[in-house]
Amino acid sequence: MLPHFDLLRSMLRYNPHDGTFTRYRKSTKTWTACATKSRYIGLCNDRYLKHRIAFYMHHGEDPGELMVDHINGDQSDHRIVNLRAVTASENCMNRRTTARSGHKGIYIMPSGNYTVQYCRTQGRGPVGAKMSTDGFYRKTVTIGTFKCLAAAKNAYIEWVYTNGLERFSRPEDLTPVEL
Repeated sequence: MLPHFDLLRSMLRYNPHDGTFTRYRKSTKTWTACATKSRYIGLCNDRYLKHRIAFYMHHGEDPGELMVDHINGDQSDHRIVNLRAVTASENCMNRRTTARSGHKGIYIMPSGNYTVQYCRTQGRGPVGAKMSTDGFYRKTVTIGTFKCLAAAKNAYIEWVYTNGLERFSRPEDLTPVEL
């Protein structure tokens, strides 16, 4: 839980255009920049994530259970145009891929075929699949299996647009494969 809004405003200033924080020290009446590369800001003997504080200070409301996502994937970019409140499932969609195919949602099977899958967060209750380390239950759903990468990529792109999830995807994830 984030500190009270008035307390934050008395201790910090946030510039939404460049994503920087400035700390106000009451005793010396001086401003000092919080220019550390850390993802955290220390306030009142606690540590808080900078992007959550930036979102809170700009919008005036605590994101609560929602996650604050960096749209461009750069965790040091705290500009307000790069931050949005999303669910855990939507936040996972904006991650970079670790698949051997090099394309998000497309995996190479031992047979050499490509399978298109997505992971769906089920919530915190015991439904669907095994619980992950963050406490959420996830279920992997297979869209289809294809012999060529271009067909698999087109199926993934079609699935994203059909479900209205294009705003949670990176532009490179929605670019078709050139043959």
